[in-house]
Amino acid sequence: CAVASGTHRTAQSPACPRPDGQGTNTASSDSAAAPPLTAIDVRDMGATGDGTTDDTAAAQAAIDLVCGAGGRIYFPGGTYRITRLKLWGPACNNLTIGGAGPGVTILKTVSGVTPSSRDSYNTLEVSNPRDLSNTDPTSNVTIENLTLDGNKSGVTRPPGGAADDISHNGVMCSQCQNIHIANVEAKNYWFAGVSFGTYTFYSVVNDLVTSGNGLPDHSYGGLL
Repeated sequence: CAVASGTHRTAQSPACPRPDGQGTNTASSDSAAAPPLTAIDVRDMGATGDGTTDDTAAAQAAIDLVCGAGGRIYFPGGTYRITRLKLWGPACNNLTIGGAGPGVTILKTVSGVTPSSRDSYNTLEVSNPRDLSNTDPTSNVTIENLTLDGNKSGVTRPPGGAADDISHNGVMCSQCQNIHIANVEAKNYWFAGVSFGTYTFYSVVNDLVTSGNGLPDHSYGGLL
């Protein structure tokens, strides 16, 4: 009889004892698939948080696993080196990205990259890039309890400097709605700590601390 283990919620197998002691719970023949996972610790997907390893693939795998079902991606304390994490499309609705607190959980841009209009290094990108008419936006996403560090000193200044040439934000939102950002520190990005782009509606920011964002000769900064 399998029960929930670790941070993954798994289905009970057939013939598990019922909690009320009245016989067993037996899975029906048309419900062979386990219920969707609802909570994932990124370490269970191979992320290290050691400040050196590129944890992008492991973190994206955790996001992809939860997308489609809704749930929570948890980053325990540590520094996770990240290029870009994509929360794209309505499959990622009803998703929470959370950590152990600002300064404890840090998502930090990898070194040696050059953000541009073709190569984005937005740490968290909430969007539906295939929905330019905004008929099916990514919705109900929460980002909370962590630090986003753009590692500006380790990232090449974007060429040109025009707004559309800089894809280096802590959180980049477009074609989305009902985004909640709470208890987040966003610092050291070439563009903005948090950027709400085209077709972003009904979003709330609470307890956002920003510093060191933007180009020195432009007005980009903490919250745009």
